[in-house]
Amino acid sequence: MSHSLVYVLGQNDESLVPTKNFGYIRKLLKRKKAKVVTTAPFTIKLLYKPKPGKRKNQLSLRVILIAKILRLIYNVSTNKLDVC
Repeated sequence: MSHSLVYVLGQNDESLVPTKNFGYIRKLLKRKKAKVVTTAPFTIKLLYKPKPGKRKNQLSLRVILIAKILRLIYNVSTNKLDVC
């Protein structure tokens, strides 16, 4: 189980960010704050509304930074000085 992920669904069955934090998932299940939906792939459904967006914000920030880095690399490789 080296690259295993736990897939997470919100209360309204919307997909949330998958996690490798198995300890936290175990605590949620033990405290009845989540339930197992499927075992292959392992998916849980949250029974509470999570606080908005720390993980989503981190993910979108990473995507923005990667896009800017790739744009900068492209501009350097084509000898353009257009840096955003």
